[in-house]
Amino acid sequence: MVKGKHGWLKIVEAFVAIMLIMTTALIVINREYVEERDISENVYEAEIKILEDVVEKYKNADDKEGYVITNLPEDINSRTPNYLDCQGQVCNVSKCESPEEIPDDKEDIYVQSMIILNKDEDKELKLFCWLK
Repeated sequence: MVKGKHGWLKIVEAFVAIMLIMTTALIVINREYVEERDISENVYEAEIKILEDVVEKYKNADDKEGYVITNLPEDINSRTPNYLDCQGQVCNVSKCESPEEIPDDKEDIYVQSMIILNKDEDKELKLFCWLK
């Protein structure tokens, strides 16, 4: 009777060891997958930095006339990280629509906006970005 109990103990030990190894492997694989795919925080941080840089550039350009944004596509492209394509738009506050240049095949479009306080009329600078 003692021999049978010893055999079951080895089976249980082997099962627990396999479960521990599998659990550890799944946790490691899951962490790598989440870190690889979830870049939305990085995209939003990049968008905010681009918006702040563009607004600051034009704010300092000519304070007497307010904001005059002339080279928006070039300013955005020069500040955009390599892994993104971005399209900017200046419009009246709360009246911005999506630009037509956004590709239809993109699953995730990341959007950030910043209000530009102007002497004559407040504007909204909206930035649309997607992964390359």
